[in-house]
Amino acid sequence: VARGAIIDNDALRAEFDQDRLWASIDATEPEPLPDGHWMIGHPRLRVTPHISWSSPETPRRIFERLSENIRRYQAGEPLLGSVKG
Repeated sequence: VARGAIIDNDALRAEFDQDRLWASIDATEPEPLPDGHWMIGHPRLRVTPHISWSSPETPRRIFERLSENIRRYQAGEPLLGSVKG
């Protein structure tokens, strides 16, 4: 799991071409990919829009998480999805 700009695209392609890796990505470098880029249509790679996290259920899920975290905050409980540095 990583972001587009930190990926070594040449090394990634070598792994795909040697059938050692299969992946699905939604963040690329460059973004958007130019026409004809090797990532488009590679048989071992699926490139999805950078909005692949979204669905018709997203607004409801966000509101439910927010509501639950407000309740947890007020009760002094750990928050859902909290990331500590």
